[in-house]
Amino acid sequence: MRNVILQVMNYMKEEKRLQAPIISFDKLYERVAAATGVGERFVRKLVKEKEQADETGTKISTPGKKKEKD
Repeated sequence: MRNVILQVMNYMKEEKRLQAPIISFDKLYERVAAATGVGERFVRKLVKEKEQADETGTKISTPGKKKEKD
């Protein structure tokens, strides 16, 4: 999570330095992917999961930490 926050911070700093968006505001998924450092396909998949969860009244499943096997 910390890495994502730092990635977004760096993205915003660069936009501030340029005094313009790096990627057009019209390209929302592409901007989110670039700012967070994840793929655009993952962003689209996550948004779709969120929409489905909202419709069904459930939560988005998040992968948990895996315990090491002895």
